[in-house]
Amino acid sequence: MLEKPLILLSHALSGGILVSLGLAFFSGLLHVNRRGNRWMAAFSLCLSTVFIQQLVELAFGETISVGLLIVLELPRWAIVPCFYMAVRFYLAPQCEQKAYLLHFIPTIVLCTLLFAPLLGIEIPTLPMLGIWLVRYFLYIQVFGYGVACALLIRNHQRNVPRFTSDVRSVDLFWIEALLIAFVLMGFWKVTGSVFFASAWLDTGLYLLLILYFAYHMLFQKAIYPVVDTDVSDLQDAISDRPSSDRERLTADQLALFVNRLHVLMEEERYFLDPSLSLPALASKLHLSVHELSYVLNAGVRMNFYQYINTLRLTEAKRLLSVKNTQWSVQEVAVRSGFNSKTTFYSAFKKDTGLTPKQYILQLQTHS
Repeated sequence: MLEKPLILLSHALSGGILVSLGLAFFSGLLHVNRRGNRWMAAFSLCLSTVFIQQLVELAFGETISVGLLIVLELPRWAIVPCFYMAVRFYLAPQCEQKAYLLHFIPTIVLCTLLFAPLLGIEIPTLPMLGIWLVRYFLYIQVFGYGVACALLIRNHQRNVPRFTSDVRSVDLFWIEALLIAFVLMGFWKVTGSVFFASAWLDTGLYLLLILYFAYHMLFQKAIYPVVDTDVSDLQDAISDRPSSDRERLTADQLALFVNRLHVLMEEERYFLDPSLSLPALASKLHLSVHELSYVLNAGVRMNFYQYINTLRLTEAKRLLSVKNTQWSVQEVAVRSGFNSKTTFYSAFKKDTGLTPKQYILQLQTHS
């Protein structure tokens, strides 16, 4: 007796949460990741129609109009491309939008094939392969775009050290959590009926996944240490693509800025700031991120992360070499600009082949 009301409640909550998220993020609830959030809002609204349709069908049965079913059915075919676009714009908010709209062409074609007969338009009979593609189109999308999103996140993670010395401050777990929720919802759509005979438990799991998704949407963090309008400059500066804009510095100017950089680091010791980023250091030198990136790559022969870590490790070795020091390894790490003992240990071992304690013992042996 209670199963139907529980299912109705679960569908209502799932649809309501997604609609609320969609409207909130379309209105600019958060001041970070704005373009990505608009696409995630579209994803939320499209996904909400799936639960609203199930709610309406279960509540009203055969009395529901065909027109309403069409209105509720169409948006689901745009769910997966909207999610991909959201991830794409989270990681590259200044990229061209027009080209990525091509991802919706298969959705438009498929919707035409599915609903043209309802509008009195005759469509030729599809071959078996075409029927199979239509039937499993959504699942193919979930798999393909899920992999594509994972690759985008992985590529971004490799670039993080190029623009900040505090890699841990760029927390991408929330966007990974969105991807996990997205893939799990697709996976459960395929396998849920196998594991759960009870429909209300099945719908309850969807509700839990949506709550998990909503939590990470609401508590997301900025992906770049600059405003969205400056992200394209930062991305160009850290990319490996050649740029004539970077090479506008003459050899004399390059040498001058390299010297200024070294003096600034020696006198002001900005490398001790654990949150130091490429844009922040560029501002100190009165350079653009393009110019500073070029100075580091062409003049110092290191990227930003390598340069700052080299200075920090040099400072750490100096502190560890002080006789009769009372500082712990943790204190040395903090005083050297590292905000994580794990990061310090990893960087130190990679540079010297020794742990900090082994380094101290080696110094004591040779003294």
